[in-house]
Amino acid sequence: MKELTEEEKHEIDSMIKEGRSGLQLKPDFGDIIAKKRIEMGLTKKLLSERLNIPERNLFAIENGKSDYSFHHLRKYLEALNMKLSEVFL
Repeated sequence: MKELTEEEKHEIDSMIKEGRSGLQLKPDFGDIIAKKRIEMGLTKKLLSERLNIPERNLFAIENGKSDYSFHHLRKYLEALNMKLSEVFL
């Protein structure tokens, strides 16, 4: 699993502290997460364990039925080897 760069980690931390600073997630964020999870061969159960969240929460996020807390954003990106540009407009 590739680590985020220090710059990306700092950017995420700043977003959290500043209340996102006007950045918006892509409307298909849940689909993006689900597709990346599948590409990596991860089950919902395994990814939810890596993220330390209930599997039902991941199911809800992937299906656009739930929000998530921004402090989990770093975990999502690191677990799925993703960059900020993949999930923000």
